[in-house]
Amino acid sequence: MIHIFTIHPEDHWVDIQLKQFEKYIKEPYKVYTRLGQNNDQHAKKFAVCLDGKDHQCKSFGKVVDKVRSSIKPEDIVIRMDSDAFPISDDFITVISEKLKDKSMVAMEEPEHELNLKIMPHPAFMAFSGGTFIGEGLDKYLSVMSIQYSNWWGKVMNWVNTKNRTYYPLQRTNKVNLHR
Repeated sequence: MIHIFTIHPEDHWVDIQLKQFEKYIKEPYKVYTRLGQNNDQHAKKFAVCLDGKDHQCKSFGKVVDKVRSSIKPEDIVIRMDSDAFPISDDFITVISEKLKDKSMVAMEEPEHELNLKIMPHPAFMAFSGGTFIGEGLDKYLSVMSIQYSNWWGKVMNWVNTKNRTYYPLQRTNKVNLHR
């Protein structure tokens, strides 16, 4: 099973993102979200849809809390921004292959970060269910950290502390850069 967590503060990406999932993911999957607008209009489109608007990590934490017990070690867990989506048929195959040797697959975006030689960007991150839940990574992604000046800095702390490696995905859309 593939578990996709995406937070939609506004609803203008909901249908676009879900259409791309349907088009490019052939394996069984469930999408979980916290929706900040028009929950009544979109809730039935998700396995879990919580109503409310909050910071990404707080919203992510609330959604993860609702589904944590349904994630199995062999599952794939994907954390994806609302304006990110797959664009190829081998999307899950690539992730599955890379997760055999790496703890995480994550997007890198040099245009957005100061030092991406050492830090993945949270617009897209994928993990095995065993890594995500079994090694506490779900908690790292659910808490804002002043210490790291961003909330995904805690993920790099997890990578470094646990001596893990990740596979960097290069962002393919160079026209309209993520902000």
